[in-house]
Amino acid sequence: MSRIKTINITNFRHLSNLNNIKIGERLTVIAGVNGTGKSSLLGLIGHVFSFRDNGKIIKSVDNKPFETIFSEVFRFSPEHDYSVQYNYNYSLTFEDTTQREATSRYIVKNKRFRIDVGTRQRASGKVRRPVIYLGLKRLIPLAQESEKSIKTIRDNKLTEEEKRLYQDWHNRVLLIKDKVVPQHTKSWNKEVYYAVCDTYDAYGNSAGQDNLAQIILALISFKRLKDEMKTNYPGGLLLIDEIETTLYPAAQHQLMRLLLKAAADYELQVVFTTHSTEIISFMLNPQQREFCYSSEIVYLYNPTGTIEVIQDKERINGIMDDLRHTVTPEPKKLKTNVYLEDEEARIFLKGIIPPAISSKLKISKFNSGANFYETLLKGKFPEFKHSLIILDGDKSTNKSLKRSKNILFLPGSVRPENVFLDYLDRLPIDNDFWESNLGGYNQAVFLGHKPTDTTNRETMKDWFNSEKPNWGKGCRKLLSQWRKDNQVSVESFCKTLERKLEAVKSPSP
Repeated sequence: MSRIKTINITNFRHLSNLNNIKIGERLTVIAGVNGTGKSSLLGLIGHVFSFRDNGKIIKSVDNKPFETIFSEVFRFSPEHDYSVQYNYNYSLTFEDTTQREATSRYIVKNKRFRIDVGTRQRASGKVRRPVIYLGLKRLIPLAQESEKSIKTIRDNKLTEEEKRLYQDWHNRVLLIKDKVVPQHTKSWNKEVYYAVCDTYDAYGNSAGQDNLAQIILALISFKRLKDEMKTNYPGGLLLIDEIETTLYPAAQHQLMRLLLKAAADYELQVVFTTHSTEIISFMLNPQQREFCYSSEIVYLYNPTGTIEVIQDKERINGIMDDLRHTVTPEPKKLKTNVYLEDEEARIFLKGIIPPAISSKLKISKFNSGANFYETLLKGKFPEFKHSLIILDGDKSTNKSLKRSKNILFLPGSVRPENVFLDYLDRLPIDNDFWESNLGGYNQAVFLGHKPTDTTNRETMKDWFNSEKPNWGKGCRKLLSQWRKDNQVSVESFCKTLERKLEAVKSPSP
């Protein structure tokens, strides 16, 4: 899948000279106050794509074309938009650096606008990719439509798995436990599978359920398309105008989580507009780390009458404060997750790094071996993409592990407990460490407790755990002396650690 990377707008209505608008790998939020062009930007994105089979339009499970229809997205003003001489121009750039130039122009003969991509030959330059556009028309509730136009359709278009997914996603977003069955209902305005259970039917669906149902059906449509096309599936694009309408705050949060997972599972880019400070604040929250890796916020700002695009998250936070009339405390910097093999390694690491580095790390209490961590790094686990794995020194000869930007090794060429034992074994009797007497712990006591088999992992762990109370809290006294005697190793390790931290650095919160 070649994802959209950026969009550049030369001129389109009141949007002009907006360059390098970044589109997220999975989610993109288009935000801003009324009248800033959010819906115009959303609509433009979908019009460079077409998805047909020998000219025949392919449709979703709820009978929506996998294409944007210009007349359903835009309405132009005869007074301000209709000009034979005036063309609207914009372009999209993709991950493989290819670009699609698009021009929207007024067709005098038909008295309407259309968008041409690349050339003026209809659909000739468009990218082949399925798109679903969910506009504001979807938000007209069933109760406000003519009863004569409403028709319940008895069919089995959804598979049992799709029905299960519908119920699971419906209940997960709305935080309920209803046993629902999708009911196919059609009106003059839309075709939807409404949630039906023992206590309500399509007429009893809330506006939030109506909105959510159409989003769920779009996701099911992309899933089905991916399952059918297999390796030929080109990925998809889901566009949603005013996504939060009729959904309460907790449901908005749950919907963001659902969309992020579905985008990963079904190779989607989801782009939506919103006025919701709840959604924007949720996406900006540093604790929602998974959104930092694959999402973008496009804030359209109009303080002087000229629209500008803001994507710097600290600036967006400040604008949110203006809208809410609040003051945000200084944002916390994201720490990098660090994983080690065992408790001995954790103690060793904490004892040799300075506070300036320690403040950048979130050291996990999870323990596992090198093979497990290597498997995780090879898999699709975005949380490890920006994490560090620090292995024991005995793994430092493994060339495969050494090549990973996420992996580095503790000082020494053996496990930490063996590093401690070897160091104490070589420590002269007149060293300050022994002379401090440490509550009676001296060289003779050490030699008396020294294990005979230093290659056995369990034996060494038992020795370490029995000895560490003699070395100060967190082995502080022993590690303080070890640092003094191994300054070159410590400095080399810290430099490598800082270099690796920069290499895996997470996006700004």
